[in-house]
Amino acid sequence: MITAKHCVLMLLIFSEGTNAGAPTGISPFIRYYEGLTYDREALHSKHLRAKRDSLPQDQSLQLDFRAFHRTFRLRLRRDLTELTEPFTVLSENGSRTADLSHIYSGQLADETGSSCHGSVVDGQFEGSILTANRTYHIEPLHRYTSQSSHNHSIIYHEDDMVRSPLPSSGGQGEEEKEGGGEVE
Repeated sequence: MITAKHCVLMLLIFSEGTNAGAPTGISPFIRYYEGLTYDREALHSKHLRAKRDSLPQDQSLQLDFRAFHRTFRLRLRRDLTELTEPFTVLSENGSRTADLSHIYSGQLADETGSSCHGSVVDGQFEGSILTANRTYHIEPLHRYTSQSSHNHSIIYHEDDMVRSPLPSSGGQGEEEKEGGGEVE
């Protein structure tokens, strides 16, 4: 006779797990995330090619990966619209022109009205994906752990972010304003 306890045990044994190959418990501020892997060398090569291209239509990248039970098909273009070129960094040692070629914006290929914003450094995308009803964030895994993993990044939904219990300007923490309770 199969009981509910047996079903849960079977699910734990045969599933890829909540964080599919990524270390568990990487941050008290992210309730759920998924590990992310794609060919970083290929993305880096595409980025270098886009950086060299002089025509704006050739300065694009495609990045496809699977997470959250769907396929994300990012179509990105180098984006300098928010910054003036050349962008100069001032420091105690003088000024220098900053390389902004790693900044990209775009959309999901199969989702009208979506948007993606981020950067590509050493073949690794870091940024946000906004869909019609969800916002996802992608970050490097090494930011959270030094544990070995076949994933190099994590992706999480903004609803899975735990708000800081630190007092707000009104003097109450997020949990107190919402009626208290522990964060899972």
